[in-house]
This record gives sequence, C-alpha cells and structure tokens, in this order.
Amino acid sequence: GNRLNGTIPDWLYDTSSLVALYIYNTEISGTISDRLWRMSELVQINLHHNKLTGTIPSIPANASPKTLGCDLSGNQLRGTIPDSLFRLSSMRGLLLNNNTLTGTLPEIPIPGIVQLVHLDVGRNNLVGTLPSSLWELPSLQSLDLYWNNFNGTINFPQGTGIMPLKNLWAQRNSFDGTIPTDWSNFPSLEELLLYGNNFASQPIPQSILDLSNLTYVDLSENKFNGSLPSLVNTASLKYLYLNDNNLEGSLPSSLPPLITNLWLSNNSLSGTIPDGFYANSPNLTQVLLQNNLLNGSMPAGACSGGRTWNRLEVDCQFPDRQNYVACSSDCCTACF
Repeated sequence: GNRLNGTIPDWLYDTSSLVALYIYNTEISGTISDRLWRMSELVQINLHHNKLTGTIPSIPANASPKTLGCDLSGNQLRGTIPDSLFRLSSMRGLLLNNNTLTGTLPEIPIPGIVQLVHLDVGRNNLVGTLPSSLWELPSLQSLDLYWNNFNGTINFPQGTGIMPLKNLWAQRNSFDGTIPTDWSNFPSLEELLLYGNNFASQPIPQSILDLSNLTYVDLSENKFNGSLPSLVNTASLKYLYLNDNNLEGSLPSSLPPLITNLWLSNNSLSGTIPDGFYANSPNLTQVLLQNNLLNGSMPAGACSGGRTWNRLEVDCQFPDRQNYVACSSDCCTACF
C-alpha cells in the first residue's frame, strides 16, 4: 500500500503553529527529537503504532508545551520515562504502552500532572515499586500498569481523598504483599484487574465487592484465601474471576443480577451448589467450578427454562472420588 515511511522530517518541528500532530499506523521510523516539545501550540501528539525507536525525549527546561494528549504507544521506544513528562500540568492523556521502556515509574510531583485522566504504561519492561503519589492524582480515571515487572505492594497513602478512578489494570506483574483492605475512596471503580501477581495470603477485601459501580473484577492467579466475599452489593457486576486462589467455604446462595461470567475453579470451595444459585442471573453463561471440593448435584433449574451455557464446568463423578457434582452431559459443557 501507500504506507508512509522514512523518518519524521526536520521541517515539521519548525511548524510553530501546528496544533495537532497525527502520524499513526505507518512505517515511519527513526527517533523523536526534543524539538517536539518546543512546538509551542501543539496540543495533541499522536504517533502511535509506527516504527519509532530511541528514547522518549525529555522536555527542555525552557520549553513550555501545551500538550493535552500524548500517544506514543505501539512503537519500539526504549529507555526510561522522562520525569519531565509528569510536570506537564496540561496533560490529560499519556499513553506509552506497547514499547520496550525500562526503569521505574517516576515519582509524580505535586502539583504536576494534576489534570491527567488516563495513564497507560502497559506491556513494557518497567520495574520497581509504584510511586505513592500515583494514588493522589485528582483527575485520574484510568490507570494501566499491566504486563510489566512492577513489584512491592499496592498501598494507598493515608488521607487519600475520594478518587475518580474507574479502571485499574495491574495484571501480570510481580506485585506482592497484601492489597489494601479499604477501597471506599474509589466509589467510581468499574474494572479491577489484578490477576497473575504474587499477592500474599489474605481474604479478598469485602470493600472491593461493596463498590456499587463495579462491572469487572479479576483477582485470579494469586494467593487469596478465606471465604468468598458477599456479593449482595454488586448490582452492576458482570464478570467475576476468582479462580486459581486458595478460597474456601461455601458458594453464595444467589448471584448478582447482571453477571455473565463467574470463574471459581482451582480453589478449595466446599459444600453443595445452592438451589437458587442461578435463579436471579438470567445473563449467566459461564460458570467454572472445577477443581474444588464441591458435592451434590447441579440444581434442577440450571439447565431448564431455555438457559444455554457457553461454559458450565464441574468436577465429574469418578470411582474413588469423594468430591464431585452430579451433572448430566446435556447440561454441563465439561467435567474434569
């Protein structure tokens, strides 16, 4: 095709009146000059999904860019994230995901990037602990840290006020220790993805499942223990993944009204499946219960009334197996 290639031309950096720079999904390669930050009227920088290499240039001390949005995702940028990016008080969106950036996430000066709404540094090679100032950004709605090598604990500083955070994606890192027990400062939280970390043994904080706007929770592949949290306040919840932990105790008597996917496999849950388990959840299409210690049989209503399952999985009946769920093959989609 006619995909743009070559490097960013020098003359472009001299276009002083340019307000928006959109060069994306091209074969453009080479490095980004720090002259980018001297383009004093430039508000939007969109250079995502090109073949840009080198490092992200620091903002020169005597430059005062007005940048609102900067998307450098999907390139081959390396090196560390310049501290100076977090001093841009105008910046609302900073997307650096899908590169090969290294080092730590810089400490965020206050007041600094106070208008930041969306920060995405996912799929890089970032390490170290998170700066505590991250949890004090007053406008932050979406924080994407997924698929890096961050470690240490997730800690909210004392006295953090109500935060507008809607999405926290921190899956596939090396976080450890315990997660905070009080999440009440995040009443707008809709998506919480913490799967595939090394969080220490602790019960799942009830305050997470008491957040009324939650739609998507994935805490799988950790070491959470104790019993399942109450789901009484989860009216918006659609996806709940708690598989591959060390959870015990019984299943809840009923499920949230909007839930579609419930994965509880590979835990130590016991008892029977309650009669009304599915009754109030007409959208439910995936329930994974295998590799637990459940007994009894699948409730009668599970496969009647026109309900169709995408996945309904339990432990099968085998000779010498004590814990299994009796479920006919025209009802359960798989047994293990």
